[in-house]
Amino acid sequence: MKLHQKTRARSQNITIVAGIFIAILFVFGVASGIHLQLQGSLQVDVVPNDSTATLNGRKIATGKAIGANQGIYTLKITRNGFATQTQSVTIKNRQAKEVQIYMLSNSPVGDDWLGLHPTQAIEIEGSGSRAYDKLSAENTANNPIVTQLPLYDPRFRIDYGGSSEHPNDSSAIGIYITAQTPDARQSALQLIRDKGFDPSTMEINFQTPQD
Repeated sequence: MKLHQKTRARSQNITIVAGIFIAILFVFGVASGIHLQLQGSLQVDVVPNDSTATLNGRKIATGKAIGANQGIYTLKITRNGFATQTQSVTIKNRQAKEVQIYMLSNSPVGDDWLGLHPTQAIEIEGSGSRAYDKLSAENTANNPIVTQLPLYDPRFRIDYGGSSEHPNDSSAIGIYITAQTPDARQSALQLIRDKGFDPSTMEINFQTPQD
């Protein structure tokens, strides 16, 4: 009888230990799953390729993917002879994020480096051209009137250029009407309407012809 009780007690102990062990594994598995769920990756490619990159102040490797939890980070790129670049990077759940940075020379040191590395210099020049093309396309999409400018008339001329109200916004444009008299200005505005556009939605800048 006593032997049977001891065997039963031992069996119960084993069951309890096994249950605790399974519970620990379950909790660990859930925690690991949450960690994996929050994990993403970030790859920063920089030209010049020997630039220093930091993420929230911590130095990171460039040219290869690194693990990073989802969140918003501050990416800073520095190199002697080039203008420092800082930008915000958002990594989403399980996202493989890639960021391409092209540094701009701001000193003779940078210019000399570009002269010694023509391949990377071409990459930087190409990035500037691509950025300009993208900006032009965005400006055209947001302000379709630019496809019809400049417009000429003996009394006025209609052009477009950078915004005077938002000079720091490269995507903002202003419409510039060069006319001598108020009647000519009104005629220019009417021509804009005749082309199917609404001047009241635009930044209109009036100019007087230069002698």
